Parts: sequence; structure tokens; C-alpha cells
Amino acid sequence: MSRWTLLALPLGLAIALAADGPRRYRPRPAPPAARAEALAFAARIDGVLEREWAARGLTPSPEVDDLAFARRLWLDLLGTVPSLEELRELEAWPPEGRRQRLIDRALADPRFASTLAEQLARVVVGANARPDDLLYRRRRLVDWLTQQVAAHRPWDALVRDLLTAEGLSTDTPAVNFVLSQERDPIKLAGRTARAFLGVRIDCAECHDHPYAAWKQADFEGLAAFFARLEPNTPGVRDRAAGELELDPGAATAMMGPARRRIAPAVPFDPTLLPAQEGERGRRRALAAWVTHPENATFTRAVANRVWAWLMGRGVVHPPDELDVTDPWSPALLDVLEAGAREGGLDLERLVRAVVSTRAYALSSALPGPAADEEAQLLSHATYPVEPLRPETLGRALYQATSFWTWDARRALLLRFARAGQVTDFVRRHGGDPDGEELDEETLLQRLHLLNGQLVHERTKDDDVFAPTTRLPLLAPTDEAALDAAFLMTLARRPTADEAAPWLARLAAPVAGDRNAARAATMSDLLWALLNTTEFVTKH
Repeated sequence: MSRWTLLALPLGLAIALAADGPRRYRPRPAPPAARAEALAFAARIDGVLEREWAARGLTPSPEVDDLAFARRLWLDLLGTVPSLEELRELEAWPPEGRRQRLIDRALADPRFASTLAEQLARVVVGANARPDDLLYRRRRLVDWLTQQVAAHRPWDALVRDLLTAEGLSTDTPAVNFVLSQERDPIKLAGRTARAFLGVRIDCAECHDHPYAAWKQADFEGLAAFFARLEPNTPGVRDRAAGELELDPGAATAMMGPARRRIAPAVPFDPTLLPAQEGERGRRRALAAWVTHPENATFTRAVANRVWAWLMGRGVVHPPDELDVTDPWSPALLDVLEAGAREGGLDLERLVRAVVSTRAYALSSALPGPAADEEAQLLSHATYPVEPLRPETLGRALYQATSFWTWDARRALLLRFARAGQVTDFVRRHGGDPDGEELDEETLLQRLHLLNGQLVHERTKDDDVFAPTTRLPLLAPTDEAALDAAFLMTLARRPTADEAAPWLARLAAPVAGDRNAARAATMSDLLWALLNTTEFVTKH
């Protein structure tokens, strides 16, 4: 190794580390027209819910304060908790218009595009439908979705790309939708219906659907649109000819003739299906039918999924049962569908409208006993208490033990280290392989949080740069140090009862090094706060 290389290594490290530090983040403001349209849309949503509350004799919960609203918004839109730096800036803003300013900031943050892209990937291919291999690249798909969201491409344009893309997974990331289903027409038909239409037509794979109107022929006709995919190519490519053939060994033909050729057909509204032209004519025709402006099921499905993502539960639940489950508020689903269509299926506009509603800002705490759980859903559980997903919890643990914001402004070297530790945390913590939201925390996850490496490393008191050491030294008073610790972790200040024992410990006389004793107290405090149910849940 040359002497210039030896000199370059510490220089590069110094440059990478120098990028770290407090910098003001100036998000682009939302165009006035976009904000006004979203607020009008939000008012229509709230109007529907207010009429539902009145009809059922319900009193909605009070709204949360600005700090709790910021935590909720950051977890939903940015996939982590707000930093102490961001909360200090929030509190410096004038109270009037503060929440819309918070929404502007969150939607302008680059982390929003990546968070929404991950949500869309769970819809499109599942959380971990299959591991990456020589053909399939989920990470490339998520990166592509992030770019599309950042460019404000509408949902129908994305879906057309996903259904019709051709090429290699690395050069044309949209083909990873087809590759995630192993280019299997049967799997692709089922995933297309669930992801983009919100229906489980694959329940008719072996026989007529027992509850919905789907027949086995409907499912087979949908699968036939993918019959011309080349099965033995490096990526995705269509043949000029080919039919879907089913034989007795196939699950879909157990009750059928010895061998059948299936013609492509859509399960409803065939008049919306265009002519099939060219090698990819079938997939193009299907994509045009799925995303047709008059195909209300397509718009309704994405509107219901966005509501479920932000409010914890869809208007139709589960969100892929639009065909068999009645919405708990048909009027609300109609308003969401109409608003999404009027906005050109711009997902950011739809998100802005939902988070601008009064319903989104309601407390999770019930004002009274919940006699009717389904009725309470409308007024009190619109934002339910639910555990954080493992990847969100891992990022939140890192952010809650840092003074500054972990985003693209942090040094590249530090971000690499953080990504590695969060990935290891997620692997050990476990998650839901189907990509649905988790209903409850498991015992093993709680034990991992109590005893895991990441929490231990982020709360230890033997590092001069650790927040546990710096907090009691930098804060002007013990009360200020305690406030900072609670803000960093729970986005609120401690109550008098919570603060009293910790203030007593911080002020207690010690025989040895007082700074070391205070750092140890702060280490215990942060460890305790990170292990509370309040920290590990959205609420």
C-alpha cells in the first residue's frame, strides 16, 4: 500500500465524519393549490365521519397534542420517531398552522418517498415473499418505487409498468413484480387481483368461490393473460404465441378435463378490455383493464389500502376482501374513492388528505367503555394502538438515542454503520412474512428488546460520545436532562410522578465520580424508556 493511500484513508474518514452534525432542514412548501385541495378533501372525509358519529350516538376522543401528532406522523410517513432536533424546531414554530407545517415537512422529506415505497412493495410482492436471488431483486423494486413516488407518478402508471415490464431485474426494476411470482401465470393472477383490485379471486383457483361471485373460469381467464411469459430466460420476456394449458396434475384442473386451453378473459366489465396487439399485447390489455378510469374496484382498492396504512384498519378489512366484506362506512369509502380519482391517483395527495383529517389527530385513548368495538372503531379506534414493525422499531431505537436527525444529511460512513445494525436487529427481532401489520408483540420480541445488542449498545454509559454521558453534562439542569430524554424517546415530557425518582437519583450524593454516576442513571433511564410499551407502539 502506497503512502498516498495511507494518507487518503484517514482523510476520507475525516471528510465522512465531518458531514455529520446539526443542519437546518428546509423542506419545499406545498403548492397552495395542492394544500387547499387536500384540505377540502379532508373536510369531506371528516364530514362523513361526523355524520356516522351522530347517527351512532358516539362522542369522539379528544385530539392529541402537537408533540404526539408529530410522533404519529413521523412513524407513519417517515418510518421513525422525530429527533430531539426536530422537536425543538417544532416547538419554536408559532402554534397557528403548526400541524400543516409538520405535514408539509414530512411529505417533503426524502424519507417519505422511501417509506411509501416500502408500503407499496408490501402490497405488490409482500414483505418477504421470497429472498433475492440471481433473477429476483426486491431491493431494486423498492428503489424504483421510491423514485416513482418522488417523481409524483400516479398509481395507475406504476401498476401499468409493473404488469407490462420486460427485461432484466437489474435494468428494468418493474419486472420484479413478475419475478416475485416466479413468472407463474397462476401466482400472477392471484397476486394481481389481491394487490391491485383488492379481491381474493385466487380462492377460485380450484373451484368456484364459496362466498363471492367468482367462478373457477374467471380465475383461469385472468391467469391466461400471463401465459406467454418465457419460462427459461434471465429476465422477463413474452413469446409471440402461447396459451395457458392446464392438465390433471395442476391444482386448477383437478375437476376438469384431461387437458384444456384457456383463453384470456377478465372476471368483470369486459367492455373495458382493449384489443390485444403484439407480443406483450395480453399483458398490456390486462394492465389497461385493471387501471381503466371506469374500473372503480382499482381506485377503491388503493384508497382503502392508504386508509388502512394510516389509520390502522381499512374501511374494508382485510383490504383484499372488497368483494366479500362490507365496508363499515360505505359513505366513507365512496368519498375516498372519489377523492383519489379526482386527484389523478396521486398517492401523496391522498396521504396528505388523510393525515389532515380530524380523525387522524384523535387520541387512541377511549373516553369511555367500549361497549361496541365495531362502533367505537369510527370514533375512538381510528388510530389504534399497534406494535411498530421491526424495521421501524430498529430505526426508532437508533433515532431515540441520538441528538441529531438520522437522514440523508448524516455522514455516509455513519449511515452505513446504522443500516448494518438495524438490519441485524430486524433479523433477530423477526417480523410478519406476509407483510401485514402486526396485531401484537410476541414474547420473544419483548425479550430481544430487553436483552438485545442494539438497545445495550445505544444505552451504554462507557462511551464519552454516548447520549447517556453527554445529556447530564450538556443540559443546564437535571430537569432539562430529563425532559430531553423523554422527548428523544417518547416525544413528550415526563409527568411529575415519573420525574421524581429520576431527579432524586441524579441529585443523590456519590462517593466516586459524580459524572460517571449521573451517566449510569441516564443509561438506566434510556434503557427503561426504550422498553416501555409506549415506545414500541404507534398510538
